[in-house]
Amino acid sequence: MKVYLILIACVQSLTSPLNEVCIAEPLSQPFNTLAQCVAYVDNFKYNLREEKDLYITGFCTTKSDVY
Repeated sequence: MKVYLILIACVQSLTSPLNEVCIAEPLSQPFNTLAQCVAYVDNFKYNLREEKDLYITGFCTTKSDVY
């Protein structure tokens, strides 16, 4: 079973329309474990910590390998 990540990023903006301040971006690279996926999200958020109006979270999901 592989673990996939969807990153969600939102910018706090008082002037932008609500439908333009957040994006959800699936990563094409799968992870082998849920712990690896969560660690990736934590590291990604840490690297962008200086961006004051940017908020990052992630959603890790598992999918069975289908052949």
